Amino acid sequence: MTPAGPGSDPTLSAWHRRFPDRHLRAARLRLWRVELPVRPPSALGEWMRKATADGTPPAAAAGRLGLPPGIVRAADRPVRQWFAFLDLPGGPLPVPVPSVAFDPCPDPMTTVPPAVMRPPGVDVMPMTGDWRTIPIVRAEVVDVVAVESRSAIELYGADNPEGPPLWQVPPDVWPVSG
Repeated sequence: MTPAGPGSDPTLSAWHRRFPDRHLRAARLRLWRVELPVRPPSALGEWMRKATADGTPPAAAAGRLGLPPGIVRAADRPVRQWFAFLDLPGGPLPVPVPSVAFDPCPDPMTTVPPAVMRPPGVDVMPMTGDWRTIPIVRAEVVDVVAVESRSAIELYGADNPEGPPLWQVPPDVWPVSG
C-alpha cells in the first residue's frame, strides 16, 4: 500500500450514497502485473522431463523414447502467462488479471517480491538466454475503495462509484482500520 490515495469528500460521498450502511476505506495499492514463462502441463512434457532428469540430452532421450527431436523441443517450450498480485501488508495477494491498465507506480522498484516471480502452484521456467524465458514485470498503482461485508471485501476502482468490483479479497488480508 502506498501512502497517498483517494480521500476527497466528493469521491467518498458518492460511495457512501451507494453503500450507506457499509464500512468503507480508501487506499492506493500497488498492483504487480507479471508475464511469466510457464511450463505447460502435459503428459509428454512430464515424460521428457523424467527422461532427461539424469542429464541425458533431449535429443538422445527423444531417440531412446522413439520420438522425433522436434516433438521433444516443443514439449518443453514455455508458454507465457499473465499474473497479477495486490501488494498488501501481509504480502502479495494473487488476484485476477484486470482487463485495464493502471498508472505506472511512481516509486522506484528495487526488488520484486519472490511470490510475484514464483506464484505457488505454477511451474515457472528458469530464466535462460532464451528471450522466451525472461519475465516481464510492471508495477502499477490503483486507487480503490474497499467495501466490507461479512464474508469478503470488495475492491472497487475509486474513480467509478457505479462500476463493478475489480477484485474480491478475504476479510483477513486487509489492514485493520484505526
